[in-house]
Order: sequence, then C-alpha cells, then structure tokens
Amino acid sequence: MLLADWEGTTAPPFVLFKSAPAKTDPKKEANKNLRNGFGVTVWKEIRALQEEHKCHIYGNKAACWNHELSLTFLEFNFADRENPDENVLLIWDDFSGHWTADVLAYAASLNVILVKVPPKYTYVCQPADVSWNKPFKTALRKCWVDRLRNELVKYRADEKIRERNREALGQKIMTACKELIQVEADEEVARLREEYKEEPFKLTAPNRVDITQWVVSCWNALTTKTIVGGFARVGILNDTRSCDNELQSDEIESDIVEELEKCRLAGDEICSDDDISDGSSSDSREDE
Repeated sequence: MLLADWEGTTAPPFVLFKSAPAKTDPKKEANKNLRNGFGVTVWKEIRALQEEHKCHIYGNKAACWNHELSLTFLEFNFADRENPDENVLLIWDDFSGHWTADVLAYAASLNVILVKVPPKYTYVCQPADVSWNKPFKTALRKCWVDRLRNELVKYRADEKIRERNREALGQKIMTACKELIQVEADEEVARLREEYKEEPFKLTAPNRVDITQWVVSCWNALTTKTIVGGFARVGILNDTRSCDNELQSDEIESDIVEELEKCRLAGDEICSDDDISDGSSSDSREDE
C-alpha cells in the first residue's frame, strides 16, 4: 500500500507477505498484536528489514489487505500529523476493506475525509493509477528481469562442465554396452545416467529480503514530478504538470525469452501482477 500527497511527499510503504498462522489462538493473537502477524522466528528477519528500509511489513495467511490493516494504515499516516484538526482528503478505491464501519468511524475521528473511486474508474480518477503505478510496476518488473538474467548467466556459466559430463557419460555407456551382457549393461547404464544426472535450470522465487528492497527502492525512485502529476491529471491541482515518462516500457527483453526457451521454461503469458512471488514458502515452518 502506497501513499503520497499532492506536494509529492511520499509515506513509507506498507508491504504485505504471506505468513503461516499459529495453531493456537493465544499465539495467533500474540503474533498479530506484537509481531505484525509473524511468528517469533520470522519476526526477527521482518523487524530487521523494517529498520533497514524504513517501511512497514505485515503478514497474514493469504497476504491480502483487510480492514484491520486499513485501520493501522490510517493510524500511522494521520493520527499524529501536524494540524490534526484540519480535514484531509484521502482517495481510496472501492475495496471492501477500506469501507467497513470501523474504518469509516476511525477516519472520521481523525478528520480524514474518504473519497471512494468508482469501480473500473481508478485509471482516470485515482492519482496512483493515473501516474504512479505504471513506472512503479515497471521498475519492479525490471528488478525481477535483472534477477532472472543473473540466474541464467550463472546457469550458462556451467555449460562447459555439463558438456564434459555428457561426453563422459556417452563414452561410459558405450563401454558398458560393449563389455557387459545385456542385463548387466542395462543396469550399468541406468546407474551411470543417475550418476551423471543433469540438473535443469530452476527459477528461484525472490524472498522477502529481495522483495522488500525492490518495493522500497522503486517507490523512492519515483520523482516528485511523477507524484504531483497524478493529482494534476485527475484535476485536483489547478496546473498542467504531468508525470515523467520514466520506465514506461514493460516488455521483457527478447534475450531473456530466448534463454528461457532454451531451458524449456518459456510458456504461457502471465500478467504483470503475477510475475513476482513473495518467496514465502518457508513460512510453513513458522512457530506454532
């Protein structure tokens, strides 16, 4: 969850990851109230990430925003602001977790006036969708593509070793077939193939450390002009400022696709919201 004002000032981002829930209610409550939804072990990593990157990190089973996070978001960004008696306009989409009774009541108590953007109109009514999200998501995608390229480079660096192993395997299979009877040869060939088994290229998902660094760095990289331009383009500012034309290309470089095809991993098309994983599978070992 990202927040900025019409002067271009940005707030620390709220980052949400999957977190395996504890099995007992007391521990669930402790994780929720004391550790932002994480268990004792993972919380050590999360707390360090928050301190390093000056952001807020929360976790729940589905990694989905909810009304409780909306309350926390309002509290952090508006409860202790200067001039608390002045009204503040906050533009939100129609996500249900933004519009529960407790969220509306708390926002009113903070003098935050909530404005709901109609469904399917965020692209013309919400500054974030109009101006920020495109360069922000493109920058995130670039981080992901750069990581993928580095993994491919490392894999291709060992190609000579794999080629030598394939040649050695072929020679040993030929020798076994010549010197052994059929049954023994088959057994020896099976053993050799297992011994020289070639590991295929495997994509590894970015972990929490990677994703937190990406989100914060990409958010901080957005210029004031880009942020302000979002408000100007929806008519909130009485000027003609517009966003930078930065990082607009969302095409994956062709060389990456070719490398993936060589590894037989290029497949169905995925959307920009699906190609970054949270790498949270390790949460299954969370404290119970």
